[in-house]
Amino acid sequence: MPKYDEFFKLLLRHCPRDFVRLLFPEHPVEDWTISLENVEVQALQRRMDTIVKVCTPQGKRFLIDYEFQGQIPADFVERLQLYRSMLVLKELCPVKTAILFVERDKSILEFPGEFKREVLGKEEERFRFEKMVVEEWDGRDILEKGLTGLLPLIPLCKMKEGEEREILREGWQKIQKLEGPLKEDFLIVFWTFAGYNERRGKIVLKLIKEEMMRNLEDSITYQELFKDALEKGREKGREEGAEKKAREALLRILKARFGAVGEAISEKVEKMDSIEQLDTLIEKAATCSSLEAFEKGLEAFP
Repeated sequence: MPKYDEFFKLLLRHCPRDFVRLLFPEHPVEDWTISLENVEVQALQRRMDTIVKVCTPQGKRFLIDYEFQGQIPADFVERLQLYRSMLVLKELCPVKTAILFVERDKSILEFPGEFKREVLGKEEERFRFEKMVVEEWDGRDILEKGLTGLLPLIPLCKMKEGEEREILREGWQKIQKLEGPLKEDFLIVFWTFAGYNERRGKIVLKLIKEEMMRNLEDSITYQELFKDALEKGREKGREEGAEKKAREALLRILKARFGAVGEAISEKVEKMDSIEQLDTLIEKAATCSSLEAFEKGLEAFP
């Protein structure tokens, strides 16, 4: 699975309160003052940018250190303990550590939520943290609980058989109702995570195509007011509009999944005028394993 921690950081920056709700579902989180902190820890020569500061109406103050992991490094527990100690020393308040894994492979599922150390058979210290696995979350729960900040993670969540398409559609539609940078960022993350699963990537691709056609139909409906003037150019305009949207969608998907695309690919895509070829490439962009694999497939098109 490609590197995804920057996507999680993006979601945390937009909606830290929803991530706090994950840890404290029984508490009145809506009454808490919550802010994302950017803590410089000089002893570690590291800026910690996934720290959330919480203050309750009763005056309780604590920090949450969110760590987004794809695997478990050998020194992982020691590193987490060091981060917590440095934060406590710097901020003089309790720190809760929360680890978010994506995949539910055996090593992660068996990874305990606490560690203890002993000296001559006697326990000397115990280190606890919250372990969460995104693939263990229920996509329907995210929708029903109104966790806006977690909507882009729905393509990674478990879903009951037969509900996959409907849950993905509902998540996509909820994001469409957002505004500004929040909507744009969430659509990119949703689409990128959907691409990690070939089947779900194809479902979301179909949703995108349906949306493109609705937008096009709305445009054509508007043009009907000027039917006499536009009759001759309507079919040509319809094709060009669909092709332009397809080219834009293709490049956006590639940039979201793989970063910089390169001039050679961009120039070739911009010159393409076949909606059938563009549709084929959009599907490939959503499901290919790397930019190199996409570029190799692109060579088949003149």
